[in-house]
Amino acid sequence: MEIYNSDDNKYRCCCSRFHVERGAYIIAILGIAFGVLGFICSILLSEYESGLTSAFSLLFYVSIIFAQRKQNPSLYWPFLIFNAIGITLIAIYILVLVALLILDPEVWQNYVESSQANKQTEYVIGSHLFTGFMIFFFAMSEVVSVWFQMVVYRAFKYMKMTHSSLNSYGKA
Repeated sequence: MEIYNSDDNKYRCCCSRFHVERGAYIIAILGIAFGVLGFICSILLSEYESGLTSAFSLLFYVSIIFAQRKQNPSLYWPFLIFNAIGITLIAIYILVLVALLILDPEVWQNYVESSQANKQTEYVIGSHLFTGFMIFFFAMSEVVSVWFQMVVYRAFKYMKMTHSSLNSYGKA
């Protein structure tokens, strides 16, 4: 039987400043705050599909809070699964953007220019620069999502370890 040390570095995040449970809680609060903000902005802009997506994502961040309140590690799974799907989709999207930019730049340029023509903006940026910004934004989003996944997964493992240690201790 492995005895766990709650102060072990594998249960720390943010340069060992926080325990992973606190880190997961902070991630949940940030996710809820941005989800509510996204929902409100979507409703105000009459983009109801985005609002529905924001409302849906709130459920997964709330599951982290419930996991900690109920001390039930399985309640981390909704976030972990949803976030893993998001990480995969973002990676695929980045690869598609790079492939379009390299393999068929004219088609992509026409798409970008037509999408910008529909917007009422005073300037139009080049399709390569626009794509570069998109790739950068999605890559940064990917880094943050992977980091969130790692912190929440370690919080899951910690809670699971504490429960298994407590259960085996109680049986001895």
